[in-house]
Amino acid sequence: MVLTVPNSTSLRKGGDWFHIEKYDLTTNNHREFIRKEGFKRMKVKKKARRVVSGLLTAVTVLSTILSPVASYASDDTGTQKKVPYYKEIKDQLDEDEVVKANDYELHVGDTFDVESDFTGLEILDDNKVKVTFQEAKDTDGNDFSTDYENTYKAVYYVEPQTTDHPTYQINRKIVVKEAKSSDESNKANSSDQDAGSSDTTEAEDSDADSNIEESVAGKENSAKLTDEEFDAEIEATEDQETVDPETGITLSEVLQEATEQEVPISELEVGETVTFDMPVMLASGDTGVKSVSVTAGPWYHYADYGLGSYLTCPYYVSWGSINATAYCVQPSKKGPDNGTYTIQKLEDGKTLAKVCYYGTKASEENGFFDEKHPDFSAGKRFIITHIAAAYANGSSDWASGTNATGKNLAMELYNYCVNMPDIPDVNMSFSESNVKAYVEGNSQRTKTITFQADQLQTITFNLPQGVKLVNVSTGKTSAAGTSVEISGGTQFYLTAPLTQAEDVNAEFSATMKGSIDKEYSAYKIVTGSGTQDLALVFGEGVGNEKYVDFKVTWTKECKVSIVKKDQDTGNALAGAVYGIYSDPDCTKLIAQMPATDQNGASQITLEKTQEVVYLKEISVPTGYQIDTKSYNVTLNIGKTTIKNVTDKRVNARISLAKQDAETGNQAQGVATLKGAVYGLYAREDIVHPDGRTGILYKKDTLITSLTTDKNGEADVTDLYLGKYYLKELTAPVGYVLDETEHEVDCSYEGATVPTVERTAVCKETVIKQPFQIIKAANNGKTDADLLQGVGFSAWLVSDLKVNADGSYDFSSANPVVLTADGQTEMFTDEKGYAKSIPLPYGTYVVRETTSKHNYAPVDDFIIKITENHPDTPQTWRVLLDNEFKAKLKIIKKDDETQKSVLLANTEFKVYDLDNGKYVEQATSYPKPTVHKSYFTNEEGYLVLPNNLKPGNYRIEEVTAPEGYTISKNYVTVSVDTDTAYLIDPITGDAVIDVEYTNHPVKGQLKIYKQGEMLTGYEKDFQYEMRGLSGAEFEVYAAENIYTADHQVDENGERTMYFAKDALVATVTTGEDGYATVKNLPLGSYYVKEKNAPESYVLNTVPENVEFAYADQNTAVVKKEISVTDERQKVSITVEKQDQETGKTVAGAVFGIYNSKDIKSADGKLLVKADTLLQKMTSDEEGQAVCTLDLPLGSYYVKELEAPDGYVSSDEVLTFDASYQGQDVQTVTLKSVKKNQPTTVEITKSDVTTGVELDGAYLKVTDKDGNVVDSWTSSKDAPHVIKYLKAGETYTLHEEFAPHGYLVANDVTFTVKETADVQKVEMKDEVPVGQLLINKKGEFLDSVTLIDKVKGVVEHIFNYITGNLSDVTFEVYAEEDIKAADGVSEDYYKADELIATIKTDETGIAKLENLPLGKYYVKEKGTAYGHVLDDEIRHVDLSYVDQNTPVVVYDEDWQNNRQRVEVNVLKKEKDTDRTLEGAVFGLYAKEDIKSETTGKVLIEADEIIELKSTDQDGKITFAADLPVGASYYIKELYAPDGFVTNDEVKEFTFDYAGEDQPTVTFDFEFENQPTVVEFTKSSLTTGKELPGCKLKVVDAEGNVVDEWTSGKEAHVIRELTVGKEYTLVETKPADGYVTAESVKFTIEDTADIQKVEMKDDVTKLEISKQDIAGKELPGAKLTILDQDGKVVESWTSTDKAHYIERLPIGKYTLREETAPEGYLIAKDVEFEVKDTGEVQHVTMVDEEKPAEKTPESGKPVSDAPKTGDNSNLWLWFMLLGMSAAGAGTFAFMRKKKH
Repeated sequence: MVLTVPNSTSLRKGGDWFHIEKYDLTTNNHREFIRKEGFKRMKVKKKARRVVSGLLTAVTVLSTILSPVASYASDDTGTQKKVPYYKEIKDQLDEDEVVKANDYELHVGDTFDVESDFTGLEILDDNKVKVTFQEAKDTDGNDFSTDYENTYKAVYYVEPQTTDHPTYQINRKIVVKEAKSSDESNKANSSDQDAGSSDTTEAEDSDADSNIEESVAGKENSAKLTDEEFDAEIEATEDQETVDPETGITLSEVLQEATEQEVPISELEVGETVTFDMPVMLASGDTGVKSVSVTAGPWYHYADYGLGSYLTCPYYVSWGSINATAYCVQPSKKGPDNGTYTIQKLEDGKTLAKVCYYGTKASEENGFFDEKHPDFSAGKRFIITHIAAAYANGSSDWASGTNATGKNLAMELYNYCVNMPDIPDVNMSFSESNVKAYVEGNSQRTKTITFQADQLQTITFNLPQGVKLVNVSTGKTSAAGTSVEISGGTQFYLTAPLTQAEDVNAEFSATMKGSIDKEYSAYKIVTGSGTQDLALVFGEGVGNEKYVDFKVTWTKECKVSIVKKDQDTGNALAGAVYGIYSDPDCTKLIAQMPATDQNGASQITLEKTQEVVYLKEISVPTGYQIDTKSYNVTLNIGKTTIKNVTDKRVNARISLAKQDAETGNQAQGVATLKGAVYGLYAREDIVHPDGRTGILYKKDTLITSLTTDKNGEADVTDLYLGKYYLKELTAPVGYVLDETEHEVDCSYEGATVPTVERTAVCKETVIKQPFQIIKAANNGKTDADLLQGVGFSAWLVSDLKVNADGSYDFSSANPVVLTADGQTEMFTDEKGYAKSIPLPYGTYVVRETTSKHNYAPVDDFIIKITENHPDTPQTWRVLLDNEFKAKLKIIKKDDETQKSVLLANTEFKVYDLDNGKYVEQATSYPKPTVHKSYFTNEEGYLVLPNNLKPGNYRIEEVTAPEGYTISKNYVTVSVDTDTAYLIDPITGDAVIDVEYTNHPVKGQLKIYKQGEMLTGYEKDFQYEMRGLSGAEFEVYAAENIYTADHQVDENGERTMYFAKDALVATVTTGEDGYATVKNLPLGSYYVKEKNAPESYVLNTVPENVEFAYADQNTAVVKKEISVTDERQKVSITVEKQDQETGKTVAGAVFGIYNSKDIKSADGKLLVKADTLLQKMTSDEEGQAVCTLDLPLGSYYVKELEAPDGYVSSDEVLTFDASYQGQDVQTVTLKSVKKNQPTTVEITKSDVTTGVELDGAYLKVTDKDGNVVDSWTSSKDAPHVIKYLKAGETYTLHEEFAPHGYLVANDVTFTVKETADVQKVEMKDEVPVGQLLINKKGEFLDSVTLIDKVKGVVEHIFNYITGNLSDVTFEVYAEEDIKAADGVSEDYYKADELIATIKTDETGIAKLENLPLGKYYVKEKGTAYGHVLDDEIRHVDLSYVDQNTPVVVYDEDWQNNRQRVEVNVLKKEKDTDRTLEGAVFGLYAKEDIKSETTGKVLIEADEIIELKSTDQDGKITFAADLPVGASYYIKELYAPDGFVTNDEVKEFTFDYAGEDQPTVTFDFEFENQPTVVEFTKSSLTTGKELPGCKLKVVDAEGNVVDEWTSGKEAHVIRELTVGKEYTLVETKPADGYVTAESVKFTIEDTADIQKVEMKDDVTKLEISKQDIAGKELPGAKLTILDQDGKVVESWTSTDKAHYIERLPIGKYTLREETAPEGYLIAKDVEFEVKDTGEVQHVTMVDEEKPAEKTPESGKPVSDAPKTGDNSNLWLWFMLLGMSAAGAGTFAFMRKKKH
């Protein structure tokens, strides 16, 4: 029987660790040793019975041949399977293509068709998969049968039906059991504690078994354990160590040694112990012995668990600190005696190994029992496992001593174990362990990575913040920043936010420990044919050495994309180039972006090095301006920052200069250069520069028009570049149309010229015409003398100013030239004619400037020159007129301003003095009215409606305007030609102006001033209110005060007398207190006191007053106001102070006296001089205040009583309370009285130098501990304390010492009764500094292999920190090291060398008793292999505090080791192209030893690091190589598509001196690409076959290359070595058949590799046959293609026609001419298919009907005629035969087809 106990032994041979599991169960006549391994618990299931599964790996066979058992496992591992297992391809299957195989149980004798009965298989959709049975065999290879108990493995193939997914295999266990009787069922269900029960099947066991039971009966009774005790012992062994830490001796070595020494373990009784010595290697290197003891344990019985009659016991083995348990196994055979045995390792996957592993706790998971029999005790589980292991061992007596229940359970366990996965491998790695993330969507991720390890192996990712793990295998995604466990085989990838590199870290790296840190292997001890073999399983512990490294570099990749568009059209612009800059001024170029494409787009990928970069245009497309603006671009990792940028096209500006053809820029007359309209036309097609918009304006298209301004200028802007011309469409006013076409060329001048500017000058001819005057009289006569000699002048109307009345001001301009000799006046000739020269376009006013005597000139007249008739004058006739009329205009004026009163409705009457009556005048509009009174308008005047005859008139005012008094001063006027008059410019009437004045109403203000005056005295002074003289007031306008005439200024504002707040008047009150202001214009005012009377305070509150209009008869409006002033008061205060401190003192009593007599306002004596007016006592603030209401005057104060502690003073204080001006409310007078205290002087000094010190914080306390005073010392002056009580003792205490000093002890002193200064002194001491330097270096200690997969192997050289001796330092003063007192001489000057020190054997350098201050230390020499630390170390030995006497600097300083950088550059041979993906190994050329232990860490020729070239073809090895060793580099794997380079490059890393931090080695390797030549040839000719369409695809179906074959072979380079490809023909050449695909594999060679594919031709046989199937010669046949074209024609023979190379497709066979005697057959359509087989086409012809021919040679027809009935029977017979023949023919055709 077999019992598995988890105790492990570790053994190391070579570089590999082995773990041995010992089975050790002993019965009376058989032994087998099984050692139990203790495991780490990872999960708790069923409390202590369930432990975490371990990772297991196969190791090397320990010794000799395996026993010929475990054939089942050998079959599994040795057979090559073509069809993959489900788990290998499960990721390629759809959900409904997965079939699950469940184990199935039968009874002996059941009918079960194993090949077709799929009961227990879970098939989701029968239409999706096809399941095929393959085999069902037991472990011995026997086929399935239900004739006896057995367990079979049934294998099935599953083939997907609707997809091209791969076929896979599944398997299940089919168990055939004996049907249980009712008794057996009851017994099987009985308690495990029923020791007396037995199975009826026990009769099958041999007599020898019964004898064994009897012989050990005594032992059973004496040493029986309960289930609980047995379980406790099993549990107690779980954590046992099986490797002695002192010697490294393992349990397996102990047992083997016991065997070699013939220790009689098999003879031991219960509790008996045997001891032997085992040779060991001691730590000193000497050989010694170790004492080992083996003790027999108690017996365990099958019968206790209802499993049979055998028993077993454990052995307890101990040596050193190790105590382990071993058990014997296997029935029937005699146990092994003392002797030498062979230990063999069972390969992983073998049956016995699986049973030993999964049946015990070696896997750390009792899955079988937990799932199937969770109620079994540990003892029962142990016995069942033992029996199953015996069966797996192939022992014929495996079931000896057990019953049917034990066998069934053992077989059930056996089948469970062998169907479990192979024993797990502890090795683990990642498919890629160093990956760079890439952007996907809004996050970044790694590629999908496979954790390459056994499925039982687990690791835990401790994810950093923001990182998630996506488990591709399970479809689950972890939370960010959590811990995630994955198991072997898991496919996963990591995701992180795009900003991970910035927000958290640029890298995530982790070293993770596998959950299984021991390899497990099964072993077999072969003892010989006569004794039992022993099976063992134990873990070969590598402890915490199994780690796997993983590293992710998060992307900082950013993209900048621009879209360049035309600023106006928005169309994309190609050819713009932008630069990316690091500075805002765009002077430091980071990268130049590609030129924008046809879509205006350009993109560049950057690695983010700063937050913001700057984008600026470098060059532009033709026709555009350079964009000088720089754009801020914020880089976002993993994102594309898009900038939409525009270019503004270069535009054109055309300026038009319009000039007078005669005068240039000056227009003539009123002609103007303004308003000329020119059309701008395209001289050629005008095209948009964006390349997309196309033609904007066709040739000769009117684009726009230009209109000139007053200067004759016009321009058009924002034109497109090109050629134009200008043509006048409308001439300006006064000019003739210009019909000239003016050319303008606006071509591109470069990107820096934003606008191409052109100017066109166009000259114009002005319109001109002369005018002629004919002077005539209006008297009907023709007095020629009146006509000659009249002078006329003309003015341009536009030159003249217009007067207010609408007339022209002829003095404002010069007249125009009218005569050829340049005169401006022309005269009529004897006929009265006068003619001017041609005048330019304009409107002219003509005036008679020279008239005949006593004749009035004619009215001015207007002529207009509007047409261009330079030779044809305008003719004007003019007459004479001398009639005169007059009207009156009455103007209302202000007699002060002498301006019109702009108010309406002042009423007047006109009295005719000559006729003695008032003038009445009639008007008819708006209705007939007779006017007796006349009213002014809003402008203050009126004009009589009608003219007055010459005579004398009087103007009388009836109603005055508002604001004025009425005026009775009437005005008279004469209407006469001698009276001045004006001519109304509209009516032509003479108008006589008459002015009528009024006086405005005024205001008068009276001001009264009052205040208090002294009238009496009784305990206090008394006052009463009276009028005050001498008060000066100012009167101000409270609003804008306007003139009454309502006149306005040039801005339209009313004329003001006074602006708001303007000073109007100043007055002073008289003796009665009154002041008066007269002649104030109506309005609002306010009054302010400017100067108060003597002894009074100015009243600053203004008084408001308003004067409003009453009526036209009230000339003055009167107002009165009253103003009160406050009397100036007196305040007298005396302050009592300490004479020395100035502090105030309470309790002093003073008396106040008047110096002079005090009289009332009326002169009455009220108080005599020197009278005590009041006593005053100083308060807590030292203030003594007089509370009397004193009048102004002179006073004095005397001290009547002194305060306590002070001497009274006789000093008299005088106070002058004279008037202090109107702005002072109160005359405040104050004086001070002072006294003197005691004085103590305290000094703080340096104990050594005696120099007085600043900065000590001191305090003095009295005898009760109360603080009297505290202060900080000053070296400039001692501290003085006043007012200490004489005779009192005080304590001087230093609270804080001055900076740089230690605190001093207290000093006590007593104050003496004296006014002299009393002195007290305190002294301080100075601390020192100490410098301690602990110098460290790095020393190689060990090496760790952190990863090992293709592409990455990396050893970590582990350096430990140690002490560096003989390192030399120089110590300098960093600053002037000054004496603490600040006065004495400096200890050291800045940069002065203080000392040179060196580290001792402990690495320490020391310098003591330094003055405090700052120093710096330079390293001057260092140790071998290290780099001089050139950093200047600053040592701060500054003062710490007053309680620290020694300031210590104690730091560890470490030197860097000299390091090496090894770089590899991989290039394609003979080119500069760099290659990615080449794998190089860095090797040690010699042994590398530990500097701490001397142990060899890396052996010679051992690989140190394995690494792949990056996208730049570069590698920088990461290994931190030790100095002083030699290395070499060689290529292990070439990049895909290249051949491996076998070159080896060596180098030695020698110490390069203390000044060189890094030694660099650069190596370059070259590779040649693979070259494959593809030949396409004809199968028949062997020549190259052009026109075939071919492609090469890889194993995943990806197209590598596609081409059409030509006359030369096709070549593909850089196909991957070792990879399989397929040459596929997608379309053959015309006339050829598609060839089968050719598979080929790329070899690792630079030679040209050749692949050939041959094509066969199409073959066609065309048969022309008669109805009987015979070939018919003579038919002319043609083949037509689908387009009706003739492909081939021929005449049939007696053989079928054969055709080759007819292209694949559909055709028509047509018979052009039938053979003689046959009818032409119908067309036969056929298809030439894609096959090399001969294809057949048949056409059948029918014979023509026969004709009879008579002797004459002419045909005779027997056909019936009309009315003919001859031979009718013959015709009926022929008709019947024809019908029969036709039927037969049809039948044959149908049958043939």
